[in-house]
Amino acid sequence: MAQTIKIKNGSEESSPASLVQGEFAVNVSSGSLWYGSGSSNVTKSSFHFSELTCSSVLDSNGAYVGSGNAKVAGTLSSSYATFGTAITINSNRIIKSSDAGAGYYTFQDGGVEVNGNIRTSGNITATGSVTASGTISGSSDLAIHGGIYAANIGTGVDNSVVILDSDGKLKTDEVQSAIFNTDDGIITVGTANEQLAGTNLSELTVGTSTAAVTATTAQTVQAVATTDNADFFVTVVDGASAGQTVETSANLKYNPSTKGLTVGGSGSFGGNVSATGVVSASGDITNKGDIVTDGFVNVVAGGQGYKLGSVKALWVNGTKDQVGRESTATKITGSQIELGGTGDVHVTASGNMLLTGSVSSSGLEVTGNVTASQTVTAANYVGTKHLLYSGVVYINASPFTQNAVYMGNNFSNQDSNWNTAQAAGGTLGSTSTISIAEDNFRWGMILPFDVSAVELQVSCRPGGACTGDNFFLGLYGANRPNNDGSANLDITLLAHQDASFVQGKFVTNDFTHTANLSKGYMIFIGIGSEDSTAAKNAPALINCIITQR
Repeated sequence: MAQTIKIKNGSEESSPASLVQGEFAVNVSSGSLWYGSGSSNVTKSSFHFSELTCSSVLDSNGAYVGSGNAKVAGTLSSSYATFGTAITINSNRIIKSSDAGAGYYTFQDGGVEVNGNIRTSGNITATGSVTASGTISGSSDLAIHGGIYAANIGTGVDNSVVILDSDGKLKTDEVQSAIFNTDDGIITVGTANEQLAGTNLSELTVGTSTAAVTATTAQTVQAVATTDNADFFVTVVDGASAGQTVETSANLKYNPSTKGLTVGGSGSFGGNVSATGVVSASGDITNKGDIVTDGFVNVVAGGQGYKLGSVKALWVNGTKDQVGRESTATKITGSQIELGGTGDVHVTASGNMLLTGSVSSSGLEVTGNVTASQTVTAANYVGTKHLLYSGVVYINASPFTQNAVYMGNNFSNQDSNWNTAQAAGGTLGSTSTISIAEDNFRWGMILPFDVSAVELQVSCRPGGACTGDNFFLGLYGANRPNNDGSANLDITLLAHQDASFVQGKFVTNDFTHTANLSKGYMIFIGIGSEDSTAAKNAPALINCIITQR
């Protein structure tokens, strides 16, 4: 009868605590073997085989799997093998694969440490780093898809450099030895100005002595437009033509963003200086000709203002131009200040003008007060208001005629008795011209000087049940007749304003017409109603104020 011999065994993660010398034990879960060695019952699991041959695999999963090291003194032959850690290959040891289809080994976690050479007839592919303390050489191309790091690369001894060609390959090329010369260096775009400063380019030699080329003087430079908010140095040269050295000065700068030109020190300009912005100076502005401005000349520095000495004239253009300081009073001293031009020239001040001497002018326009210790005389006071007419009239109508205006009388020369209804021939406010008879020319008033505005102040109190009816006030004008053979005069409606009557009450109807009317022009005042009204027998208070220009 056959007998079964069982050796000491265990399962799971168990291992024998001790074994007598020569005693075997096995873990039936992992397949691990142990044996006892020595008199102290030491447990060991290392085995030595002169040759281990497997017809298939080393485990049921089709691969060698081990948590420790697999040491092979000879050749390890397998269709494939998977290693969880590194493989150490001593010199002259080569791993060969018998699987022609795969042709490689897979290392799951660790790397491959090779003390000798690695020889392969195919590709070596690595997703991580490939590190070698020796030389990596190949008879074919070495393809690198990441970066090349060479911190300790040696120094070259000739003029060869490594370049990246258009085909993506690194190649060597020869360059001029001058790029390695630390004494002269290479001229670049960023350093050309400093390196060539003071150099006569016509004497500059380029190249070696056997193939020298003499540089010619540049006729143009490459300019780049800029709007940067920064002060740039303005370049200057010593001569107007031929080869010149380009120079700069700390006293001459330009800002493309603010369009400001900064000039330090003193200097002169032979032509005109035109500026759309502010012209400022920390010192004096000295002028031997005319100072021409279309805007406000502001003295922002200290001092009392402009002292005009040896100046032919101070010429100011425009309608709102001023000379002086905005924040403080301005004094202009000199024997004479002349303002001239082909048209009207005004000196305008929004505040007070203090004059200790005489002022002679063909025209002086003042919007504020004029205070003088002496007599102020003038042939023309521009902007002064004058009362052309002031009085009370009586509109003698019962009732008012619709769409007719009352301007005066045609009976017994009674100027204040307005009894004539002058038909407009249409609605008063939309009828531009009314024709009046020659006898009624006397209704008009002649302007004594050029006028810039006409102001009418009228209050009217009609009788009759007229509350709410239209109260029309019109200003008419016409050129003054002079030996005119026509029996009628056409007067033009210049402006009008509407209000509403209130029976038995004075109602105000005021307006100002702004226009340039010439001296000798005639104006007419007309009162009426566009409604079929019951208004009648109305006293009216009238002021007519004109502004001189």
